Amino acid sequence: MPIIGMAAQWQRYENGEDGFTVSLPVSPSKREQIVEATDTFLRTYEAVVSGDHPYKLTISVGMPRKRGYYYEKSMDAFLDAFPESMMRGASEGKLKQSRRTTFRDMPARQFRFTHLQMDHEFVSQGIVFMIDGGYIRVSSLTMADDPQGEVIHERLINSFQLRALSFLPSPSRLNDSRGVSFTPPNGWVKKSQQDPNEIATYARMTRWLDLLSTFNPAYTCRAYQEELKNLGRSIDTRSVMFSDQSAMRVLTNEMPPGYNVRLATVHYCLDSQRIGAVVFKGTAEGSIFWRYERLFEGAARTLRIQ
Repeated sequence: MPIIGMAAQWQRYENGEDGFTVSLPVSPSKREQIVEATDTFLRTYEAVVSGDHPYKLTISVGMPRKRGYYYEKSMDAFLDAFPESMMRGASEGKLKQSRRTTFRDMPARQFRFTHLQMDHEFVSQGIVFMIDGGYIRVSSLTMADDPQGEVIHERLINSFQLRALSFLPSPSRLNDSRGVSFTPPNGWVKKSQQDPNEIATYARMTRWLDLLSTFNPAYTCRAYQEELKNLGRSIDTRSVMFSDQSAMRVLTNEMPPGYNVRLATVHYCLDSQRIGAVVFKGTAEGSIFWRYERLFEGAARTLRIQ
């Protein structure tokens, strides 16, 4: 029996992979694709409700595979062009509203247009906002004569919240020949070695993970902490337990030369009698660091030293 309109039992849907929560009337489907025209990895979640007034609720997460949207000019250009790109291919599409706004403190554009589908007039409306170098679109598709159309849309938009990203492990574990191993987050790309102290570096857009060691038994986590203090970067230090071993956690921030944003880094350091301090670092823009901190900790907790 089909679920009909607002009679559907809306429930909270949590998504750690893309970092959001939202209320939906049914469990969403999920699909992934590469948009070749923009070289963007697109993940789409759709909740479809049938009945006399069918409707569809969509959350799309788009991440450029190479260069993201970080500067105001590039974000403005993307947001300004988005409504027209949504209407492309729509039968008798008519733009009714397009205005700049903010959504969850992020640069955004609100849009609304009508079009024909199966000889019926439908309303497509939503918000697209910039985040993590990419974008998220939250939108609804309802029939123009649906008396509950606006209620459905407002319920969707008002329920959407950002949350911290979860650590989802890669199927491939890094095993260094010197006895250090860890599992990177799924989808992060391994980079070439730039420093002799690097064991491995992984990146996703402008966020990255570094695994470091001098392989000197005399160099300890205490010495590493003092180096950070001398550089004026240490802002918070505490001990955490990783399995059966105590680790040092240090939070720092800095404004690197040539960057227009402040970066925050969490450092996890474990002492090894055999090779000295082993440091795991996770770095992200300060404004969105809270979204990545749980992911960084999850990856750090996979660290093993033989």
